[in-house]
Amino acid sequence: MVKRKIYDIMLFNNILAKLYEQQVNYPINISYKLYKLKNELDEIDNFMFLRWESLFGENFDTENFTEDEILLYNSTLNVEIEVDLFKLSLNDIIDNDKVEITMQEIQVIDNFLR
Repeated sequence: MVKRKIYDIMLFNNILAKLYEQQVNYPINISYKLYKLKNELDEIDNFMFLRWESLFGENFDTENFTEDEILLYNSTLNVEIEVDLFKLSLNDIIDNDKVEITMQEIQVIDNFLR
């Protein structure tokens, strides 16, 4: 287990969603680890949206936040929680010629899995 900021979790989860959309074939052991990690991160995403709805109301719009709401929102994004990375590495994810991600996304993956 490692501690990661909510912001980093959500950013990494978006990249995992992109990989899911690409239907990249991985060896079963890597696929299963990615599946478990995606489920864990989805739960965190869902929890945070529920939390933000309780703080800011349904259909909240960050574009219209007051300064106090921005501070509160940003502070929630900086909270660190423990995440199980299932011993995944950058190479586990990018060592596949079918993966199509940007250099910036590779950097996000690398930083997240360290």
